[in-house]
Amino acid sequence: MATTRNVELMRNAYQKLDGLGLSFGLPAYSDSITDEDITKYLGLDLKDTLREIGMVNADLVVSMSKDEMMVEDRIVYHALRRFRNKASVFFKFSTATDGKTIDKQQIPKILAQMIQEYDNEWINWKKSSGGSIWTRTSTVVTNGNTD
Repeated sequence: MATTRNVELMRNAYQKLDGLGLSFGLPAYSDSITDEDITKYLGLDLKDTLREIGMVNADLVVSMSKDEMMVEDRIVYHALRRFRNKASVFFKFSTATDGKTIDKQQIPKILAQMIQEYDNEWINWKKSSGGSIWTRTSTVVTNGNTD
């Protein structure tokens, strides 16, 4: 079972995914979606994100911080990479009502561009932040001294 903090981050990432112009076979975001369903939809993407930053769970990610935003965006990144490999990517809007035509062959290119933008932002953040959410003070005691 995911921690409350993990579910909170996955819900925020789900809302970001729901706001994109593409749908990935997930139901529209709602606060009534159970924590179990949220974990089923994005749990693996959260695990991949936590593995990248060397954390077991996200309880140490400070709410409303830049770190929190970047962890959420990285969950979206991993989800988009996973969705890119699926055959079922649908536009949310109807082309009949807005009069636009869509070349469905462009969908993988659109996804690749979004993934690259998320990855570039992540790389820039990691370079500039020094990784504050995974920088810890050592608690190892050697010869009576704490390092």
